[in-house]
Formats: sequence, C-alpha cells, structure tokens
Amino acid sequence: MPFSAPGSSPVLRSSLHRSLCALALVAAFGASRAAEPPAPPLPGAETQSVPLGTPQPAPKVVTDLSGEILYKTMLAEIAAARGQVELAAYIYVDVAQRTQDARMARRATELSLASGQTELTGKAAKLWAALEPKASNSLQALALAMSGEMGKLEDIEPPLRRMLESETTPTEVFLLQLPGLLVRYPDKAAALAMVERLTQPYLNMPEAYFVRAVMALSAGDLTKAERASQKALDLRPDWEAAARVKAQSVPKARQTQAMEELGRFGKRYPQSIGAREDYARWLASEGRKAEAAEAYERLRADFPNNDDVIFGAVVMMVQGGESEKAEPLLRRLIDHNYREVDQLRLQLGLILESSKPDEAVSVYRSVQPGAQYITARARAAQVLIGQGKTEEARAVLAEASAKSPDNAVELTLAQASLLRQNKQTAAALELLDKYLVSKPDEHEVLYQAAMLAEELKRYDVMEQRLRHLIAVRPEQSSAFNALGYSFADRNIRLEEADQLLTQAIKLSPDEAAIVDSMGWLRFRQNRLDSAAEFLRKAYKLQADPEIAAHLGEVLWKQGRQDESRQVLQQARKSSPDNAALIEVMDRLLK
Repeated sequence: MPFSAPGSSPVLRSSLHRSLCALALVAAFGASRAAEPPAPPLPGAETQSVPLGTPQPAPKVVTDLSGEILYKTMLAEIAAARGQVELAAYIYVDVAQRTQDARMARRATELSLASGQTELTGKAAKLWAALEPKASNSLQALALAMSGEMGKLEDIEPPLRRMLESETTPTEVFLLQLPGLLVRYPDKAAALAMVERLTQPYLNMPEAYFVRAVMALSAGDLTKAERASQKALDLRPDWEAAARVKAQSVPKARQTQAMEELGRFGKRYPQSIGAREDYARWLASEGRKAEAAEAYERLRADFPNNDDVIFGAVVMMVQGGESEKAEPLLRRLIDHNYREVDQLRLQLGLILESSKPDEAVSVYRSVQPGAQYITARARAAQVLIGQGKTEEARAVLAEASAKSPDNAVELTLAQASLLRQNKQTAAALELLDKYLVSKPDEHEVLYQAAMLAEELKRYDVMEQRLRHLIAVRPEQSSAFNALGYSFADRNIRLEEADQLLTQAIKLSPDEAAIVDSMGWLRFRQNRLDSAAEFLRKAYKLQADPEIAAHLGEVLWKQGRQDESRQVLQQARKSSPDNAALIEVMDRLLK
C-alpha cells in the first residue's frame, strides 16, 4: 500500500533539520536581500570581505573582465531578481571559475545558499575559500557548513562563535541554526563537543539545551540527549519540540514510560499537534488501535481544518482496515491538493475497486506522470480486465506509454501480461517482438518474450531471445537458468544444459529457482542423490509448490515413497490449485 506502517521513532529528525536550515538562510540573508538582490560588483572596484573579527587583506580581484563576463553577471542578477536563484547561482559559479575572482565566488556562494543546492553551495564556497583563504568570514563558514564541505571543525568554530556574539541576529535564533548547519558533518561526536563549547555561555537559554539535545541524539548519546532536553523543558515547560526530542532520547527499556509522558504533555498543552500525533502513532505501533483511533478523533475534533491531522487519521484508518471510513477524508485531501496528491489518488482507487470499479478506473486515470503513474495505470487496466474490458485496458496502457515514454518498458510488459491473462499469448509475444525491433537489447523484454515463446512451444524463438540476452547481459543468471532448465525439462541437450546451469549457479548460488533447475537436470541425468541434494536445498530456500513437485518425484524414484508423499501432501495444503503439483500427485499417488 502507498502508506507505510508507523515506525517506533516518533521524532522526524529530517523535518527538524530542514526547519533549522531554513532558519539559517533567513538569518544569513535577511528579508530585504531575498526580496531584492544587490547589484552585481562593478569591474575594477575595490572589494573587501565582511569580517566579524580583525581586518583581512583584500581578496584577489580580476579587473580585466570581458564583455561576455559582464553580460553573464547581468543575466544572473536578472534571474535572481525574477526568483530564478538556482539559475543565477549556476551562472555565477561558472563566472567565478572563469575569472578566479573572489567577489564572483562570494556572490555565487550567496546565491547557491539561497537556492538550497548543497552541492552547488559546496562548489562555490570551496572556490571562494581558495581565492580568499584568510577571510574568516561568517558567510563563508556558513556555506561550508551547510554544504558539508568544511575540513576541520576548528576552522568553522571561530566564525560560528562570532555569529553567536553578533548583534545582527538574536542569539536564540542562531543557536537553533547550529544543528541544521552541522547536519552533514560526518563526525557527530566531534560536532556535539563543538556545540557544547559554543553554547556554554548561553545555558540560561532553553535553546542552548535544546540544540545540545538534538546534537546528542544525532551522535547516539541518548543519556546526554535526554538530560539536555529535560533542562530545556525545565526552562520552557510548554516547548513541544523539546518534549518530542526527550521522548526519542530514552532507551528502549523506558520507551513506554516516555511515550505515556508525551501523551500527558499533549493533554497539558493541547495545541501541540506534533506531540499528540507522535503519541497516537506510537499507540498504533503497539497494537493499541482503539486508543490510537480515539487519539486521532480528538485531534480531528480540535483541529477540523488541519490537513496534516486528517492525513494522519487516514493513515491510521487504512492501516487499521477501516478504508471505507477513510474514503471521504481522502477525497477532501485530494480536493485540497495535499502533498503527494497522486499517492492519495492511488489509495482512493484501491478503496473504490471492489465497490465502485468504474470510479476507481477514473481516479487511477487522473494520476499524472510521475512516481505513481505506472502503478495507477496498471491498476486501472487490471480493474478493466476484471470487467471483461480487455481492449479498453490495453488502450489505457497504450495511452500511458505515449504520455510517459521513459516508462515504455514497464508499460509494454504490462500490456503483454494483460494479453497473456486473457489467453492471447501469441498477441502478447507479437507485441514484445515489435518492441524489440527498435530496441533489440532491452533485457526485460527479451526475457519475457522468451518465456512467452516457450509457452507457445516456439522453442527456436525462445532460444534465440535467450542467447541474445546472454550476449547483452552475461552477468545475469536468468537467461542461463531459463535456457538450461528448458533443455532439462524437455530432456534434450543435457550436456549443454549442465554448462548453462553451472554458470547460473556460479552467478546466483542461493537463488531457489536456479538450484531447483540444477536438481531437475540431475534427475534427468539419473543422478538421483545429487538431484535430491539440490532440490532439498532449493525447497529450504523457498517452499515453492513446483520445487516440492520436483523433490517429491525424485524421492519417489529413490524409493522413499513415504517421504515423497509427505512432501507432496504438505505442499498441496498451502497450494491446492498448483498444476505441476496436481499432475505429479495424480500420477504417483494413485
């Protein structure tokens, strides 16, 4: 299903980090800069960094700027003014690399930071640092930190300290930026130690303890995280974020106690939507579904217009098997274009399939090209097949192929599958062969075409497709296995089958289907002990009814009729309609 089960972790760290990074950008640039970017630097003008410490030497300045460079900087500034910040940043990075001008590198860094492109920010900041290595500039440090390109923490600690001491940004605001700035730094313990040093003068502020808690949690130090988050709550008892971090920080043995405490926090401060949702999700993960449903009902009553709360309730209902109750809520979220709206459409279609199949098809067809497109079109086609509308099902998939050429392989295979299900195997093979005319090396289509050809007993076509697949994908075991098994099953060219299956085993030694193929080949070669050994291993890897049929036949021929009967009868209980199993049992157990 599109909805994943709730995890045991109630705190969404990535969301917290994204919020903190956003705070950092606001602090770094200010509202006025975002509204109207400054004019580009004039050629030959004096350029100084903006140090927060002692004055630094002027950076390298290139005064011989060509008309092309001036034109590009003008284009970049126009793009920035129009809100195309990422494009402006790319242009400035290119200009800075061409000119090796520190001013251009600084402007590239400013713009790439504003665009949120971490890779581009790192490239710009590294270039700026190389051109102006002694700048000790806070913006430079910020850029390096956010891009994860800082080399040593000692290089970034002084400018971060100066930013904390600066009067341009409230201290509590910049404190909250620290975890976001350091989210990409690999040595989490070292980053925690630096944050502890930086926050030492501010321990009268709850924000100082909160960022210590977040960094300790990131470093895996649960004891420090719990202690620091509690101190933040001592200073600010209604701080929801601190309460959520504390609930995440406790060891597993005390998780129940911590989550019940979070539930009480939500009752004391009912505006804490996140904490209340964390508690409801935890209840569901513990199997306390009635209490979880009640918690979400209270949230919906308190916040009837909050789509995030409604989405949480939908997830709870779907996972609890109450999809019908979720239907009207899903429709509301879709009307509001909530988040990943196509995922919601897919879920609504699944709910409607049994009771309103025509509407389900309509909902699936409303899904736009993207992550859910192929699944939605395949489901629509499946529903139409169930209604006997084979041609309409094919039309749905053909339309999808035209709209989403990047997914042509999946959609072509889906069409072939539908034709085969409708007993039109020859038409399915014709469809795949037509596709292979323009793309003869497409491995998935080659394999499925071979399997269809085998089903039609067109063994020459099957072999041709599999030989071609072996040529274009010699590292894959599937073609070796399919051709080797076909020879073994038809009891022909057993020596060649041995070579093919030996190679398949070499490539995928623990794939049940391949081990089964080798066991069946050994049976054809009358090497019964080896056959039984391979088939026992295959059946242990995967309790498949066809493997059971092979193993039962080998055991019977070995004279182990009781064991054979036991294997076959046990497999029949779980797979009563398997044709291979039925055929073997009818033949042996008369």
